[in-house]
Amino acid sequence: DAVILEVQKRITDLWRADQSARATLVSLPLSAARDARFWANRLASAHTIRMDVSSSRYLESLLEDYDWIDRDRFGHPVSAHAWLLIQHADNRVDLQAKALSRMEPYLASGGIKPANYAYLWDRVAANSGRPQRYGTQPIWTCVDDKLELAPIEDRERADTLRQALAMNSVAAQLAEMSRTACGASER
Repeated sequence: DAVILEVQKRITDLWRADQSARATLVSLPLSAARDARFWANRLASAHTIRMDVSSSRYLESLLEDYDWIDRDRFGHPVSAHAWLLIQHADNRVDLQAKALSRMEPYLASGGIKPANYAYLWDRVAANSGRPQRYGTQPIWTCVDDKLELAPIEDRERADTLRQALAMNSVAAQLAEMSRTACGASER
């Protein structure tokens, strides 16, 4: 189907641009000094925000025609790319919530990756000022080379929920995110 192929191409292009912008942004530490790295960070931030707005607009238009960008119609990679673009639409919690409700029916059929649903559920909750359920969202401030978890409904229950979705434990994920974001070493 030519329409599906065009959607697949556009989402993949947006995903590549999203990942490129974020890779640049993450690689440039924010400096108090007004040196070249500071200005590169500012430019990367602006580019990332522009990508988020563009991706959000496109995905919002797709939700008018499709329930969700599921695996069966669009393929595994494109479905995952669409989820990541929605996950990064933090300035559009309404769109994230709409996408979450559209994704839910695809859980039982395997039309989405269950972990993606968990991440978006937590993202919508955190962006709405509510506690997360699955423990996927940290507070992005490194303290002693570690990230802390954003508020969660029930940390012990989170591991049970995560296990049912073939996810690793909250502690394992938080340690991995700490290594990536804070440069924490294995302990």
